[in-house]
Amino acid sequence: MKKQIKITNQIPLAPHEVEALKQDLDGLKKQVDPDTLGETDYSPANAQDALQDQNAIRHKIRMLEKQLDEGTKKVVDQSERARLEKRRKWLEDQFVDHLESHAELNIVSRNDPDFEGAVKKALKRKEVEHFIREWRNIGYRLEPDDPFYNDLGQLRKR
Repeated sequence: MKKQIKITNQIPLAPHEVEALKQDLDGLKKQVDPDTLGETDYSPANAQDALQDQNAIRHKIRMLEKQLDEGTKKVVDQSERARLEKRRKWLEDQFVDHLESHAELNIVSRNDPDFEGAVKKALKRKEVEHFIREWRNIGYRLEPDDPFYNDLGQLRKR
């Protein structure tokens, strides 16, 4: 049975975002830490509120941990890399004909004879936008530090 590749739609987090999430997590974990629970002053009247607060905090911790896990850069092994590159190439073949050329992007006048064709092509591009999004997400996984790896300008016709 082939291993399914899970491709998320999330762009990897920047290093400063990872650090900020880790700091938020540490602060929240201190709030629900059993060693520090006695430091809060809850009277019996609002103990139920304290319990609900703890549950909400634990839920937020789980959400932040998930976001941190999905958003951090992961090392892609060679077999998975080959599959992702094959999928990325297939996706590229699906949408490259629908991309506007550089000339079509630079049309500024409605009187230009190619204007109507460029508009039709731009409207048709919406049909393949999901392919482009997945192509970019795979690119972020394969080369997270290369900003030009996901550049559509390299695929456009001159």
